[in-house]
Amino acid sequence: MLSLHNIDIRYGNFLAVDGVSIALNNGEIGCLLGPSGCGKTSILRAIAGFESISNGQIKLRNETVSKPKHLIAPEKRHISVVFQDFALFPHMSVSDNIAFGLHKWKKAARIARVDEVLKLVGLPHIAKRFPHELSGGQQQRVALARAMAPKPDLILMDEPFSSLDAELRDELAKDIRNILKSENTSALVVTHDQNEAFAIADIIGVLREGQLHQWDDAYALYHKPVSRFVADFVGSGVFLNSRIDQDGNIECCLGKVKVDPSRLNGFKRGQEIELLIRPDDIEYDESSPIIATVVRRSFRGAQIMYELSLPGSAQTILCLAPSHNDHAVGESFGIRLDLAHLVMFAKS
Repeated sequence: MLSLHNIDIRYGNFLAVDGVSIALNNGEIGCLLGPSGCGKTSILRAIAGFESISNGQIKLRNETVSKPKHLIAPEKRHISVVFQDFALFPHMSVSDNIAFGLHKWKKAARIARVDEVLKLVGLPHIAKRFPHELSGGQQQRVALARAMAPKPDLILMDEPFSSLDAELRDELAKDIRNILKSENTSALVVTHDQNEAFAIADIIGVLREGQLHQWDDAYALYHKPVSRFVADFVGSGVFLNSRIDQDGNIECCLGKVKVDPSRLNGFKRGQEIELLIRPDDIEYDESSPIIATVVRRSFRGAQIMYELSLPGSAQTILCLAPSHNDHAVGESFGIRLDLAHLVMFAKS
């Protein structure tokens, strides 16, 4: 459906996007994830045809729509865009907003399609209302319905949940995913919020300073990050100063971690490394000889996120423990390390 081949985007002498390549299949939902200023919105605008590229090419349905000195107009790309502020026409009713892109359709077909997408987004009862009469979540659904109405090949969504409160964002992201999947509509979403990315996307690209670090599913980004930036940006965790001993095992402040030599991935014996420890790698274990002390804690309902210190170490670790194991700051309890995934990087 969509492919970007080594694209660059420049604003004068500033290289905003540097050699990005991604591919999105028919019916797949992708996400560009990264901090502000990393180039993700520039990529979205280039796909829509609002920005030109200085290198590479963009293809839609295997047709080149952008390359240097070649730009197919946005209205000829059969793409819909959902903007950050929804961009609904305030003087038009919900049904007229949705029908805006259907002016070439016959009247009966236009009315039927508006009714269809309103039912799809769960708002058949608000057709005659105006945008100012709707909640933020309803406005977002109407914006999506308008984008879906002309049956585009691809929908682009720029920070679609940023104006909504956190609880509504998570719920709406899941609902919108279900809506897009029900119509087998391809979509690419831009966000800086990893929870939104995890809730809505099949595949996620992590960007930093215009470069794509990894294009993968959420599981791989969390458990198999290809760079230290991805490991640090996606999920919680700490990097422990560690060392590979002469037997190929890892020595760190949690003791010795026995490692299958095949999992060392080219790291050498005696090498200093940084070992990524996620909160779910640390298990609460009252019988363990490793005793940690609570430095900070954050209650999360069913679980408590503990920040723990270890005797003889200046480093702290995170532990996500069941909340019925309730410990105050300054109290200690036993823990054990259970590394299902070994993620390590050369010490910089």
